Amino acid sequence: MKCIICGKEAEYGIYCKKCLLDKEPLIIRIKPLKLKICSSCGRIQFKNKWQDKSLEDILQKYLKEAIIFNDEYKIRDIEIIDYGIKDIKNKPGLKEDIKVVLKIHAEYRSKPLEEYFELNIPFETTLCNKCRRNDTQYYEAILQFRIKDKEKMNEILNELSNRMKKRKVFSNKQIRQKNGVDIYITDMDFGKGFVKQLKRKYGGEIKITRKIYTKDRQTSKDVYRLTILYRLE
Repeated sequence: MKCIICGKEAEYGIYCKKCLLDKEPLIIRIKPLKLKICSSCGRIQFKNKWQDKSLEDILQKYLKEAIIFNDEYKIRDIEIIDYGIKDIKNKPGLKEDIKVVLKIHAEYRSKPLEEYFELNIPFETTLCNKCRRNDTQYYEAILQFRIKDKEKMNEILNELSNRMKKRKVFSNKQIRQKNGVDIYITDMDFGKGFVKQLKRKYGGEIKITRKIYTKDRQTSKDVYRLTILYRLE
């Protein structure tokens, strides 16, 4: 059977693929969503929340939210074939596009159909909430380590450093004490979790105290800073 529009072989009912997509576009419209990428750590803000997932994972979420497909088609999969982004390291304030090549796997009246698309997804670079706190005096908790064994102390401090890098937690001040060290960190929940893991692994004693730091401007609730003591004899 020939396509009723161009006369070529009809692959989809009375249409060839090109004429079908001209008559019934696969994509109706694309919502104007924008991504923000931290120029320091590479985390991505999607729908007002900073994510620790990869750019490709975020793009998959973005595409499902942004692309409005024609109801004439059944969408099976959105495959990201390629995407390109410029070097953004330590370049806050950039406004660019991510060039994305997609392969859409769909069905039209139970017959498979595949089509390629190129999209330009706008993004801008900034600093995430965690990196913005770096190189400032901001802190949420003081980790106080009182450990007699110096080798054990060094082992724990190395472990702390590695985990802080992985979690994008910063230390803006360290004060050596006669019997240990005080470390000021930007994430109290991380601090509590870390010392609890130390206690499970090595034993020891934990003592947590809190002090009112300020009030939340939006909720008027008290905001606390913690002092987290970990002692190992």
